[in-house]
Amino acid sequence: MKILYVAAEVSPLVKVGGLADVAGSLPQAIQRLGHDIRVVMPGYGRIDRDKYGIQPLVGPFRIPFQKGEEEITISHTKMNGGVPLYLVENQKFFGRENVYGYEDDGLRFALFGLAVIRMLEKIDFQPEVINCNDWHLALIVNLVNKLPEEEQAYQRVATVFTIHNLAYQGIFDPSVVSSVGLDESDLLELEKEREGKINFMARGISFSDVVSTVSEEYAKEIQSKEYGAGLEELLADKRDRLFGILNGVDYQVFNPQTDPHIALNYDLHSLDNKGANKKALQRECGFEVGTDIPLMGMISRLTDQKGQQPMEIVPSGFLFYTTV
Repeated sequence: MKILYVAAEVSPLVKVGGLADVAGSLPQAIQRLGHDIRVVMPGYGRIDRDKYGIQPLVGPFRIPFQKGEEEITISHTKMNGGVPLYLVENQKFFGRENVYGYEDDGLRFALFGLAVIRMLEKIDFQPEVINCNDWHLALIVNLVNKLPEEEQAYQRVATVFTIHNLAYQGIFDPSVVSSVGLDESDLLELEKEREGKINFMARGISFSDVVSTVSEEYAKEIQSKEYGAGLEELLADKRDRLFGILNGVDYQVFNPQTDPHIALNYDLHSLDNKGANKKALQRECGFEVGTDIPLMGMISRLTDQKGQQPMEIVPSGFLFYTTV
């Protein structure tokens, strides 16, 4: 099967959160099953082109955007395991230091989505499935769904929309969708009820053939008011095409036996070595050193979603060390 896997971040090239880990390892696992899978992401300015052997492939070519055109170049390299990786390059929108957090993020990812579709004919790759991840890529499934009938190649493409974090939905002014040729007056009922704002996440759910998420339990939870973030009815309506697939882990990367970033490697037969890593972390944080002293470590965003509430009830006398 020919699969195009699209993500806003891919490890190790650029990583903000867990999405990058999935996008960096899942395609390799799929390739090992015998499928022809290609990955595509924006060509952010912070990516080290020399380190990852990134070379120009196609372009520049121009695509219609907003009331004019934008110039696009496609670069490429190979991921670990040999999976082809394409980068959509545009200096104005992607040649920035950060991945997210800009006022024009809606326009940035709208342009990226349109460029992904237009690049396929340039690289001579006709996917049978396009897998888009989180709100950033939702307009791709929207565009595929709305493409004119004469573009028959895209009518045969199945779309999968994967939800990693439902809380971040990508809500923008309707002009964002008109920038890529979609009718901004053609709103979802949910969007009409919410001041006419475009909801990327809702569009990804609505227009995709299949919706997947990171576990069977999460797939059930997001159909409830408690966890649905306002999209529970939309997800419940899609329940027959909503699947939870548990995230895995890349044992070649997350392996304490070979991890170069810990003080002392260990495995099942040398668990006592973990104590050296605890002491190393205590020293780095400036804490009192001792294996009998409780130590908790967490790498995450400081949000309720990540379980920060317990920190509010930790007994006084505990010391904290944070890096941001």
